[in-house]
Amino acid sequence: MKKFSKKGFTLIELMIVVAIIGILAAIAIPNFMKFQAKSKQSEAKGNLKGIFTAQRAYYQEKQKYNASVKAIGFQPERGNRYLYALGSGELVKRESATEEVTATHQGFQADVFKFENAALTSVEEKSFPNLTKNTGSDIDKLTSVGVSGPGTSGGYEFAAIAQGNIDNDEEKDTWYVASQSGTLEDTTCLAETADVVAGEPGLACDDVNY
Repeated sequence: MKKFSKKGFTLIELMIVVAIIGILAAIAIPNFMKFQAKSKQSEAKGNLKGIFTAQRAYYQEKQKYNASVKAIGFQPERGNRYLYALGSGELVKRESATEEVTATHQGFQADVFKFENAALTSVEEKSFPNLTKNTGSDIDKLTSVGVSGPGTSGGYEFAAIAQGNIDNDEEKDTWYVASQSGTLEDTTCLAETADVVAGEPGLACDDVNY
């Protein structure tokens, strides 16, 4: 009759396996968290493009831009991690399940009702793009979020911001979109210069890589 060996793993072998798992986790988890945070940035890019589209549609009808979110028909879905501002005026509060949007509102707070700890309720403008005056426009280059104009030719320009805290640190992920092109330069958050094309979201402060 054959006898079967009941040999198991030694303590050293188990410790080696645990150590390998720990090393793999230490490498994989930070990369996963960074990838997850990067995916959250798509919200800001998508909604800023939505703002630009809404502003352009309004311009085609009124020959000017408008900082009122109700006037241009911009309203991001609930559960937004980013704050959106088209001007320096009042933002729609998202502190409960319901909200009221009026003609005086110029943006939306991040959804405090869903993301209590990470949500933003006011703009911290920083690293505003170095924009260039559009050819044929009477409006000088923009230096802050909002609508500028009109000039003698009736032209307007605008800039909007998206800002969020997507990894729960002190830095704010900051994006801009504008009707003027230019450059973004910030040695603290970007450590590089980036081109900003009119109508395309530009990253002013990358909270993920900071």
